[in-house]
Amino acid sequence: MKLFILSLFMIPQLAVAFFQTDVSLIYKKKVEDGLVLTQEFHKTVNGRSGIIIPIKTKIGILCNLKVRFKDEFPDYGPSDMLSVDVQIKNIKLDKELFFKKNIQLHLNESHTFNFSSERGDELTLKILPKVL
Repeated sequence: MKLFILSLFMIPQLAVAFFQTDVSLIYKKKVEDGLVLTQEFHKTVNGRSGIIIPIKTKIGILCNLKVRFKDEFPDYGPSDMLSVDVQIKNIKLDKELFFKKNIQLHLNESHTFNFSSERGDELTLKILPKVL
């Protein structure tokens, strides 16, 4: 049994890496000319590589994050290169509101998305992934 547990630490492909992501979402809704309603949402989420993490706000914005470590393994631990799939929906309207995108970034590297809809609504999403 001890040999099995020791082998898990020596073979990086079998080890499971967990990550933590700081998420900031700022939504600006145009109400009238010159009047904009701004709502902010900040959360820290923990997850495992390849698992979809749903982040839902009270105003009906659903952000699905899927973070995967790239397959290149360094000498030890997970890769510092990540593939992040981001999908933003407005669940009240039951349609994709802003975007679906895949980006590549490094651990501890912040990335900001700025998007706007046809109605003039704006969404800013900032993510900062870290390894646990």
